[in-house]
Amino acid sequence: MEDLWMLIQKTYGMAGILVLSPLLFAFLTFKENGKLHKCVLEAAREVSEAQKQRVEDAKGVSSKLVELVASQTTTNREIAITLGRIEAVLNRLDRS
Repeated sequence: MEDLWMLIQKTYGMAGILVLSPLLFAFLTFKENGKLHKCVLEAAREVSEAQKQRVEDAKGVSSKLVELVASQTTTNREIAITLGRIEAVLNRLDRS
């Protein structure tokens, strides 16, 4: 960067620096903008991958929840059957 300034100063003098500084500024801004754009694209890619992983994790949690609810339903059914049998036994004992 300083070499470029020195080259302009030696070639055109201080007036050259004043005249060419806006062009140099525009060039350097464009160059930095390109680097920034690459960083933004990389960050967007990482966010996209993180969102995909989040969706996969949510699917895993949902399937585990479905399994848990199915297991609980089966357990509740078995408890209901057992309570029905206990009620029947208690009714028989009460009649005796």
